[in-house]
Amino acid sequence: MIGVFCGAWSAAALAGAEEQTTASDEETSPAATKTYIESGPFGLIKIEIPTPGRVLGKMESTRSRGEHGGEQVDFSLLPLIELHVTTDDPGALFEIGVLRIPFARLWTVEGRKGIFAPSDRNPFHDGANSTLWDQPHFCFYDIALLFDGTKGQERNRSRSSARAQRSRWLDTPLVSLWELEKWDYGKYHRYKFLDFLPVAVVAGEKGKSRSSFEILDTDLASVFGYENEEKKDNATGHVRSLYTCAASLWESRWKDGKREWSFLAAPLCGGLTASAEGEKESLTLFGTENVAGKWLGRGGAPAIALWHERREDKDTSSRHFLRLPLIGPVWAAWEDKEEARWGIFPRLFFWKEFRY
Repeated sequence: MIGVFCGAWSAAALAGAEEQTTASDEETSPAATKTYIESGPFGLIKIEIPTPGRVLGKMESTRSRGEHGGEQVDFSLLPLIELHVTTDDPGALFEIGVLRIPFARLWTVEGRKGIFAPSDRNPFHDGANSTLWDQPHFCFYDIALLFDGTKGQERNRSRSSARAQRSRWLDTPLVSLWELEKWDYGKYHRYKFLDFLPVAVVAGEKGKSRSSFEILDTDLASVFGYENEEKKDNATGHVRSLYTCAASLWESRWKDGKREWSFLAAPLCGGLTASAEGEKESLTLFGTENVAGKWLGRGGAPAIALWHERREDKDTSSRHFLRLPLIGPVWAAWEDKEEARWGIFPRLFFWKEFRY
């Protein structure tokens, strides 16, 4: 209904003002524009459309000085609909909002051409040479499309392909129903569902080297969170489920080739913890961390554990049952390149051979 109303209103405005504009004005005056102002039940409507002569004349004159020419068309029927079109060599920005109440808008560009340069950075947040930030008091729906008209060796894009887009539903500064951002022709995307500042019910991001997915996730607590970042030679990631800063149901981390897992974990202790780094592996069942051993530079085995096993390499390993402070394990079995043995209270009776 809004589209039909605006189309009919624009047609009426064009018909009313056509009699006042001559053909010579359109063809001979590069600086001329068509401006239509009509009154209606919703107030004044102003539409400013540059003539073909103005567009051609301005872009040619600015190019001759080494700058980038551009035009802008605005249409507002507040608060029902708002339309902005900004053209700039070599691209264009298209925005439309429905039931939108403006709040704040920032558009700063150090080098206009930098906006349209291919990049894996989101141009709506921190482009290489630009910042495009827009936050209304309220909008039912709005969308912004950034078109790129450049053509390079790696990609052959026409002016109709959108390099980046941002869309929002029922958005306010503190809460929004849905937000979606895509850039670099859809290779990267970010989305949020029921975003309550500073946490979203569902949020995710996917890019060339980084991906994430969260459900009610913050730094202090999380129902579920997943993060992964691919580096040149290694990957860094973190998975957590029912996680708080004090305890977690499940947690997994990996960095520089080392992986760690924990189930029913709390600070300094865990129901089940495991780690792997190359040939080194360890697993602990119902154990506590050996803080004193770490201070002395002899960390590795837990201070208390129902079961602990550790492998240093393919020939060296040990298994402990009921490990106690100072006394060590009640029973243990160990092996290296020379021998394989087992014993009761090995720290007391086999202290020369038992080194774990």
